[in-house]
Amino acid sequence: MREKQRKPLIRQRKDRALWEVRFPTFDEYGLPEWKSIYFKSERDGLKAVAAWKYEDEHAIVVIASHRTVKSWAEEWIKDGLKLLGLRPSTIDSYRTLAVTHVIPSKFGRLKLKEVSPHHIKVFREELKAKGLSTSTIRTMHTVLNHLFRMAIDKNQLRDNPMTSVRRPKQDEREQRRFTADEVRRLLLAAKGSRYYFVIVFIALTGVRRGEALALAWKDVNFAKRSVQISHTLERSRGFEEKAELRRGPTKTKRGKRAIEIGTVGTEMLRKARAYQASERLRAGSQWEDEGLVFPTAVGKKCDPRNLYRAVAVAAKKAGIIEGSPHTFRHSVISQFLEGDYLPDHKISRTMGHSSVSITTETYGHYKSLGEDQAFDRWAEDIGIA
Repeated sequence: MREKQRKPLIRQRKDRALWEVRFPTFDEYGLPEWKSIYFKSERDGLKAVAAWKYEDEHAIVVIASHRTVKSWAEEWIKDGLKLLGLRPSTIDSYRTLAVTHVIPSKFGRLKLKEVSPHHIKVFREELKAKGLSTSTIRTMHTVLNHLFRMAIDKNQLRDNPMTSVRRPKQDEREQRRFTADEVRRLLLAAKGSRYYFVIVFIALTGVRRGEALALAWKDVNFAKRSVQISHTLERSRGFEEKAELRRGPTKTKRGKRAIEIGTVGTEMLRKARAYQASERLRAGSQWEDEGLVFPTAVGKKCDPRNLYRAVAVAAKKAGIIEGSPHTFRHSVISQFLEGDYLPDHKISRTMGHSSVSITTETYGHYKSLGEDQAFDRWAEDIGIA
């Protein structure tokens, strides 16, 4: 608790432009000193005095910390990340951003107590200049927010400098999508690849890469022409020493869903099953059956990175400048919205978005068919009917 005889002093400056509040505090050696803060109105100054008195009465003390952002980020990685209850892949992403961009930067050399919203904005511009996407910078915003909140919880910081810094908006130009013609060309280029069927499945349904690779035969209902999306496959380390392929829960609660894939989608899965049977014969005793629809040539979990490469190779072969498995997702959602395929809420549910607003705000909107008919119509548009 602060010394009782030393209380804040408030006065209006001689020029009457601002109100000054002088707060009693201590320097880095623990010696008493005064710190002046200026406010536009007397009311704001009195609010600050009231807050000081509350902290004084309740013995709220912030340690005079000399910790740098770098040292605090290292501690946060070690002790704070695991308290957030995040998915292993998210933990990997946050750790990578902190290690790659925060710890070695000039920003990392700042003392925690020195960090201001201005420093954060400058750091963000530096990341942008390095070529980081808006999406990555948005994630960095979340990382820094968690990092500073832990500093407050541990009494290393009084206020979170992120409070007055807005998270950057997603750049709509980053939502690259294929045209129906590009999808046709890419699928034609992918023929002959062992990844052909999973590429067709993603191109048709717009499911996430990990959701497709986690699909099991028990999740396929040929009679109802539907699949149940209930897991995702990802390579992540989490808190383990080595990264490994994990079949875990979907990205969101609404990610767990049934999709009616239509006649074309159902027939494509029948062909995929026949192709898998031929691979199983070739593998012989090496086959390890994990019950997956799109496994490796020996039945095991397929690394998502290999699918990414397969799409990139097919895109290049088709003369398409850029594209990834996720580009198909953007294509399906955009086409379904703009082409009057399904109502917004059905598209949102089919794609496993956490809310309808995610679908409409990100991709725009429109409306109409039954779900299996919509996929058959899209299949016709991209030449796989």
